Amino acid sequence: MNKTIARNSLLMLLGQTLGRLLRAGIIIYAARVLGAGNWGALENALSISAFFVIFADLGINSLLIRESNKKPEEQKTYLATSLLIKITLVAVLALLMNLFAGKLSHLPGAVALMPIVALVFIFDSLRDLGTALSRAIEKMEIEAAANVITNLFIVVLGFVALRHFGTNQSFAIAYAIGAGLGAVAVFIPLRGYFQKIWKHVDKRLIKSIIFSAWPFGLVSLLGIVMINTDVMILGLMSTAEQVGFYSAAQKPIQFIYIIPSLLSAAFLPSLSRLAGKEEKISHFRDRIEQGVKATLFVAIPATIGGAILAKPIMLLLYGPAYLSGTTSFFILCLTFIAVFPSALIVNAAFAAGSQKEFVIYSFLGIFGNIVLDILLIPAFGIAGAALATLLNQVFVNAYVWRKMKQMTRFTILPHLQKIIPAGLLMGITCYAGLQSGLPVLINIAFSGGVYLGILWLFKENLFKKFTELELE
Repeated sequence: MNKTIARNSLLMLLGQTLGRLLRAGIIIYAARVLGAGNWGALENALSISAFFVIFADLGINSLLIRESNKKPEEQKTYLATSLLIKITLVAVLALLMNLFAGKLSHLPGAVALMPIVALVFIFDSLRDLGTALSRAIEKMEIEAAANVITNLFIVVLGFVALRHFGTNQSFAIAYAIGAGLGAVAVFIPLRGYFQKIWKHVDKRLIKSIIFSAWPFGLVSLLGIVMINTDVMILGLMSTAEQVGFYSAAQKPIQFIYIIPSLLSAAFLPSLSRLAGKEEKISHFRDRIEQGVKATLFVAIPATIGGAILAKPIMLLLYGPAYLSGTTSFFILCLTFIAVFPSALIVNAAFAAGSQKEFVIYSFLGIFGNIVLDILLIPAFGIAGAALATLLNQVFVNAYVWRKMKQMTRFTILPHLQKIIPAGLLMGITCYAGLQSGLPVLINIAFSGGVYLGILWLFKENLFKKFTELELE
């Protein structure tokens, strides 16, 4: 292999970043046009859809990546069997989503949108399988292009819908059409892999795939639960307006969450090849340490800067009408420190075939978030929902960190001796800019430049090491 982790990361980061930036633009526009109530109903429905996407996966996508790298000769067999399982799951779950719409949300506006959102769920689930295949064959350019195309369709169609109709139903229809066209976009360049695909189905593998994948699927479910359970429970316990305020605070956080997920996905093929080989255990440990360091390189300044600039960021994105979400945004920024490294660690566990060790982590996270939401939302409203997510992230990710240290004896603090002080100095700069009235975008750019400049002065070697990590 002559491709590097840096290339894979860059391609996925570019595709996801461009795609998410496009979608962020239409989301902010939609929130402003629809108002907090209608926007909250739509976000509640879309959160339910995102929640179901993980159930339609059950870890199958990640298993396809792992097994394709470990057993290239069986790639088509795993692809065909995974496709059969996924289509079956998607059909069943789409039906359940519509049958129990009234139980999943108490917001009439969200329930009315559920048939349309079910289409989004179907298209997103199938596109995810195509994305997994592109990662398995290490053609991240396909994923990058598909992400940009999908979001471009959503932006164009969504803008037309909002401009001419201005309703959440019209926007949901545009969103579904864009998601469908995006699914087509990812499958077209991969069509050769799907020719006569059904003859490669191995029914004997179905049980094996499900039993091997479900622990990782459960672990993956945690991330979606953390992001979407708050909105779902707010939809059951609060008003559409409160859901709208919280969703507005949550959207920039979700955008930043793509960074650790992309870094961990880029490391997965390499970790899969190194895992389980005694002669390469030191390389496996080094790969984990470099990956965690790379995630914290972004998480530390994002946490500090986001918390300091919470109010001006909300004001810039949504205007005064959504300032009620500022406290939630501030609290959610604090989750970066816990979320970023854990995404890499969980993928390392899956690569090593130790995903069952983390099943308790998933149960703690899923039920912990629900319990904390139920306890804190009545007392603190949407700030309570954010606090529930923060507390849960800290507790469950402390567990996953401890388990991986027991497995590999990796260390990370010695690798942060330059990043932590650089982050603190960046925070001081950012706060000074806020107090002096510096415009928020200029403040972000200047503070970010200070952070990178300090690391350059400290001769931080992260970038050099990261680009030298060859996929073996």
